[in-house]
Amino acid sequence: RQLGGKIVTFVGGNASAEKSVPTVFIPASATVVADGPARGVQRLSAAATGTKKVLVARMRSTTHGQEPTPTINDLKERVFGMGISPVAVNFKSQSAACSENELIIEPGACVSGNTAPGCAEISDGVMNLDLDMDLSPGVDPSAVEYAAVVKLNALGLRDAATADYVMFLFPPGISPWIAYAYINGWSSFYSDTWGGSVSAHMHEVGHNFGLAHSGEFDEEYGDQSS
Repeated sequence: RQLGGKIVTFVGGNASAEKSVPTVFIPASATVVADGPARGVQRLSAAATGTKKVLVARMRSTTHGQEPTPTINDLKERVFGMGISPVAVNFKSQSAACSENELIIEPGACVSGNTAPGCAEISDGVMNLDLDMDLSPGVDPSAVEYAAVVKLNALGLRDAATADYVMFLFPPGISPWIAYAYINGWSSFYSDTWGGSVSAHMHEVGHNFGLAHSGEFDEEYGDQSS
């Protein structure tokens, strides 16, 4: 079998797999031999190793008052394990766990001496990104995405020294998708409360790292492990 990027052989005993759990049952009589990485298995790319700075941007309207449901503190907790009541399972912790500590996520921040106007808006890797537009349900999400990127550039925050990757949160009712990201890109976008979902973070930023859907059998989205 192929597990975790390694070829795993069960010697003796009758191992079985339960697809619905998913779980592999290994009898006590079996000997497990791991030899990897497996040929053809997608390994961590260079983009998915080392220390990466992530900036989280809550898109909110200065003209109509709409904003995402997760607060700045919620996002500090769920993305970086910081904030008032840090949660043990967060994007930072799971990125380290899944990569065997080869990928370390740190909060985006301006380097010392950077006087860009947006630097003061960042708090432990999270910020409000104020847009001068209506963010009501039904607004074209591509127009919002474009405005957000323009504003981030205007604030001087679109540079690798500040953040390698940026996670944008839509207010409720705008994005028809749970979340999406650009493969080998730097940005990912989340529909409101999904911006606080660790599984969504892992999935979408994985696309930024160049990873495609792992799939399961003939279902592209069949593997829900991330």
